[in-house]
Formats: sequence, structure tokens, C-alpha cells
Amino acid sequence: DKMLKKENIFPLVLSGQEVGIMEIYINEISRLFNQQIKRADLIKDALNNSKQSNLFSSKEYIYLIKDDKAFYKDEEQWKFLLNQNKKFILVYSDLDTRTRFFKEFEDKIVMFDALDAKQLSKYIIRDTGLDKEKAEQMAINCGLDYLTIKMEVDKLLRYKEECGLNINTAFEKVMKEKILQIKWEDLFEDFVDSVMRRNIVDALKKWRGLKQSGQSELKALAFIYNSFKQLLLVKYDQANLYFVNLLKPFIKLYSTEEIEDIIYILQKLELDVKTGKLELDLLVDYILVSIG
Repeated sequence: DKMLKKENIFPLVLSGQEVGIMEIYINEISRLFNQQIKRADLIKDALNNSKQSNLFSSKEYIYLIKDDKAFYKDEEQWKFLLNQNKKFILVYSDLDTRTRFFKEFEDKIVMFDALDAKQLSKYIIRDTGLDKEKAEQMAINCGLDYLTIKMEVDKLLRYKEECGLNINTAFEKVMKEKILQIKWEDLFEDFVDSVMRRNIVDALKKWRGLKQSGQSELKALAFIYNSFKQLLLVKYDQANLYFVNLLKPFIKLYSTEEIEDIIYILQKLELDVKTGKLELDLLVDYILVSIG
């Protein structure tokens, strides 16, 4: 990553939905600098700990501070920290691109947006050698969540070794025997089904339930986008059998041109959120209005 190759990357600010990839990034920083990650609740605590470490020990740490709300609003502290030679990583669950904080730290910020099935499948293929279509299926089954994928990959690899099978045969067997978790069916299937049927009232009701359970707007966008992308592949006879069966009810509901338009709209809405033109809280409402 270009950010890691910079000489003065600290203080580094991380944010976004994909915490699994973020953890890998943090561990890579620790490895590159050969220093342990030390967690602190507040920036001021990390500064005090850093001073004490310098006085009583030669050992240096990289400090990780999550969601320090007081620091987020304190412009004087921003200037102070930016002028310090301290290895600090600030993690914020959510960052508004329109705030003064974002503008002040913009060249120090790395965003970890929710990944789609195609992006996540690359990690699965790297770790398992699974066929592309099966890797995408696995990503969707795991709720497009990288940490869940890592756990399920471990289960798949253990099963493969224990049974002496090649990876693709092992995947087919664990799916048939329901050894792997299928979050898609538990969480988003009913919601996406309502969206694709253009049943807006029902979709909104299901979205409120998902939102209350902690699901994010960008995750909802990723699932809807993947469904329409796969539906387009079905139209072109390029989808695998799993997605053909999954999306069979919608094949005649949309023309190819409609699906292409919807995919374009979804891509634009995602860009509008990332550039601050659209409030994140309104994203799903805009998606449903656009499709309905």
C-alpha cells in the first residue's frame, strides 16, 4: 500500500466498515516497524504512556486509540499531535468527509469500505485455491464479512485435509452437509428479495430490523449490488448454477437494460456517500426509491 511506503505516515487515521481488513493492515504496520501495538483509550493517555516509556525504557510502541471523541473536536490537539514524532494510529468507526477533522487529516486517512463478493473472493482464492465462482459464493454466504470468512476458510481447509479431498470437492461437500455458516440466508436474503421485487414498504420494514441488529448501509448496498450484478450475469448466461437458482424469481422482472441502469445508479450512490454528497443514513432510502 502506498500509505505504508511514506516516510511520515503517523499519526495514521483508519475508518470504515471492513474491520477485518483493517486489522490485517494494523498488523502489517506492526510487522514493518517491528514494534508492538499498544492500545489506549484516549490520545492524552497514549501521550503520557509514550513519555513514560521514553524515560524508563528504550522499547517503543505503536499506539492504537479508538473513537476518542474529545480529540475529534479539539483542533488545538490536532496541531499538537501532527507536530509530534509519535507512532499513533487513530481508529474511528465513522468519519464524515465534510468535517474539519477530515480535511485536517485527509492525507493521513485510510478508509476500509465494505468489500463486495468479487473483492473478498480474491482473499479466499489466495488462501484456499478455490474456484472463482465458489469463492464469490462463499463471500456472500459469510455476509461479506472478512473475519467470518477467515473462520469459515479455516473450517474448509481442515475438512479438506481430514478427508483428503481437493478444495473444490471439499467446498461442495461442506455446503451440502451444512458445515459452513450461511449468513446470507439468515440476514439479508429476505431484505434483498423484497428490494428486487420492488416491494418498498416491506423492504423498509426489513431494513429497520437489520439496522437495529447493527448492519450497515454500505453492507446493504453491497448485497443489493451483488444481486443485480449476478442477475446481469444470469441474463448473459455467465453466472454459475448457485446464482441462477438463487435469482430465478427475478429473471423475468427486469430487462437487461434496467439491470445495467440500476447497477450504474448504485455505483453513483456509493460515490455520493464517499464524497459527502449524500448522508449515509439516507443511502438505503435512495436505493429503494431508485429501484422502486
